[in-house]
Amino acid sequence: MLRYLHKLFKRDHHKGQRYHERQIGLYAEYDRPNLLPFLRDSIHCPLEKALEICQERNFVEETVFLLSRMGNCRRALQMIMEELEDVDKAIEFAKEQDDAELWEDLISYSIDKPRKSHEYTSTFKLTWSKHTKTVVKLSLIHI
Repeated sequence: MLRYLHKLFKRDHHKGQRYHERQIGLYAEYDRPNLLPFLRDSIHCPLEKALEICQERNFVEETVFLLSRMGNCRRALQMIMEELEDVDKAIEFAKEQDDAELWEDLISYSIDKPRKSHEYTSTFKLTWSKHTKTVVKLSLIHI
């Protein structure tokens, strides 16, 4: 069934839309590598149900994507920092969202909860708003 639905979805994202909820569970159970691309491409999947399935299975990447899509970017950023422990991914996420509050959260988190395992330095530029040309250069040092 999953193979058929997958091929149908690849051919036309709108056909079989009534099965998108079922597809989420099938991908989660049998074909996780295709779950995130499906979630990105489907406009018909129920986000709450998808989030529930991903959280039950501790699928962090998928959960981060769903939280962001549902507008909970702060929680998504928190998961990137705490569960994935990936500063580069957090920086990229903040850039994509273009939200000054997320940058503040990222900086605060980096100052308050540095990684203890090894030193990590990342230099990046922050653009605080689309409307200003102010760029601040920061260096995050994790010890």
